[in-house]
Amino acid sequence: MNVSLTDLKDMMDIRDLWSRLGLEHSRGRKVRCPTPEHEDRNPSCELKNNRWRCFGCGAYGDHYDLIQLATG
Repeated sequence: MNVSLTDLKDMMDIRDLWSRLGLEHSRGRKVRCPTPEHEDRNPSCELKNNRWRCFGCGAYGDHYDLIQLATG
């Protein structure tokens, strides 16, 4: 069975990846921004449609961007 990176991305919800990467959750719809330069005291990041967007600093992306931020 050949599985592409795109297939893997479609198989895993962004919320599951968020948890597996050990990123901090908060109560409610918003989560803390994963961008290291953004000290997100009040959760301003939203996970929606298998993408993430921070309304505080403007960072956004998909699975690949999240992995890159979380792993350096």
